[in-house]
Amino acid sequence: MGCAPNGSYVDIETLYAANDVTPDSLVTDPNSIQILTESYPERSYQSLGDIRARAYGFGSMESVRADLNWALRQEAARLGADAVIYAKYGNRTIREMSAITYDATGTAIKLWNPQ
Repeated sequence: MGCAPNGSYVDIETLYAANDVTPDSLVTDPNSIQILTESYPERSYQSLGDIRARAYGFGSMESVRADLNWALRQEAARLGADAVIYAKYGNRTIREMSAITYDATGTAIKLWNPQ
């Protein structure tokens, strides 16, 4: 677990990685990775793996989304990705503590012939 730029506590993980993908430390610059929720690349791509970010806090989904995207970018960078597609967001409340857990999932991809 780590602290994200906007102050959320965030866990990130690769749920599944393609057989030929070995996570490394920041193979790609995280700032260059696109997060795509509604549009998808028109170019061919290779799926590198499914990733998830989980943030814990008390704020709204909008206030945590930037931290979730930062975490997705960090994990996608470790896989050598150019983008994260099929990004989805959700939340659930932990009643005992009145805290909210926010989730973001997506698929890290490597574009063929990136521009």
